[in-house]
This record gives sequence, structure tokens and C-alpha cells, in this order.
Amino acid sequence: MASLGQRLREARERQGLNLGDVEASTRIRKAYLAALEEEDYASLPHPTFVKGFLKSYATLLGLEVQEVLGLYPQLNQRPVLAPVARLERPGLGAGFWVAGVALLAVVAGLAMYLYSSYSAPWMPASLQGAGSPASQEEVLPTLPPASAAASPTFSASQASLSSPALSPTPVPQSVEVRGRAIARSWLWVIVDSTPVFTGTLEAGQEATWVAQEKVFMRVGNAGGMVIIHNGRDRGVLGRNGQVLDVQWTKDSMYFDINPPLPGPR
Repeated sequence: MASLGQRLREARERQGLNLGDVEASTRIRKAYLAALEEEDYASLPHPTFVKGFLKSYATLLGLEVQEVLGLYPQLNQRPVLAPVARLERPGLGAGFWVAGVALLAVVAGLAMYLYSSYSAPWMPASLQGAGSPASQEEVLPTLPPASAAASPTFSASQASLSSPALSPTPVPQSVEVRGRAIARSWLWVIVDSTPVFTGTLEAGQEATWVAQEKVFMRVGNAGGMVIIHNGRDRGVLGRNGQVLDVQWTKDSMYFDINPPLPGPR
């Protein structure tokens, strides 16, 4: 079975293409294309970027993408995952229940004290003097004459209602970028200086990236991507076939900036 470099070189030569032609069509640097055909993996960037190179190169040459990816050895290495320690849920000790019972007793005692302190002045005289002789004359409250009643007067400060303070607009705590392809578009995405995606979204496919500070995106077809940034619909990024660099932060976006890492152009 032919190796990766031999497979790519033979397919390119059958179509009469040189490395310059491939670079113009895929926007992959000629040095990276030569390194792939010579299997000089030390001269290539991170395997995440190489995976995107191989997909674009194989598509251009009409090769099966998964078969080509399977020939790249560094994509088939599986990371070794360390076992996760199981956390035991702590139980409630006897001290917790003792403290709870004591707190309930204090609250009940305070409630009884407040009730006895504030209820006596409002009790009727007949109940307060229950121990006095029955012949004691009941004291009735004296009402003021009707002529003495006056309409209540309210000052402007009492009548006005203070308007509630407006709370400031909350600042998002993270950056969420959701992309929806309306046409086939190639993407390279970096989240907080870490490359997370290099590939192609077909029409109708969606992807979401969340960062603490920023999301950088290089789009191969700006007219084919619709972006929603922190819940705000930004619409289509640009024109059909336009290659565009854009960076998203918590509250803004910037176009045509330098990427945080060297990458495919």
C-alpha cells in the first residue's frame, strides 16, 4: 500500500498540477505541501492543522478523505487517560443535628418573648383587668368630635414614589460563538489561544465555541457563515468566497487581525 506522501504526489501528478497550483486552490503554503509529500512531519505544525491540510488536499485531488487521514500516523495516536478518583459525599455528623435543635429552641424562645412584649398594650381593658371586681365601670374610648376631624395632608416628599434604581447592563462572563453554515465553508478556530477546530462545515451544519476571553476564526467563505455572538445575531460575515479573519471578545468583534498563532493561510 502506498504511503501518505507517495499517494498525494501520484494523485497530484496524474492531474498535471504542481505545488504552486495546489497552494493557490487550497491556500496551504507550498512548504507544508512539500513536507506532506516528503513525509517530513517534523516541519509540519500541530496535528490539528495538518488534519485540515489533508482534508483540503484530498478533496482537491479527488481522494477519499478518511483514507488519507488514516495514513497520517500522528492522527491515529490515542491519548492515555488517567483514571478519575471517585469523590465520596460526606455525611452529616451528630454535631449538625445538635446545633440544629439548639437553634430551633433559641428561635422559639425569642418568638414567645416578642409576642408577650408587644401583645399586652393592645389587649382590651376588660381582659387586662380580669382579676378586678365585676362592678368596676368599663372605660370606653373617647372619640374626637366630628368637627375636629381634618383631611390628612401629605407632603410632596411623602406622596412621591421613588423610582427604582436601574441596574447596569450585565457584562457577559464568557464568549460564545455559534456558527451556522448556509453554504460550504472552511474554518480554522482558536479558543483562548488554543486551536480547537480546522475543517469544513457543509450547508445546514452548526458548531458552537465557548471561551473565557476570545474566539479567533479564519473563514474561507465569509458569505457562507452566519454567526450568533453571545446571543446576538451578527448575520452573514462577508461576501461569497471571501477569506476573512475575525476575533470575538465578550462584547465586541474585530476584523482583519493577526491570528494568535501561526496557521494556515
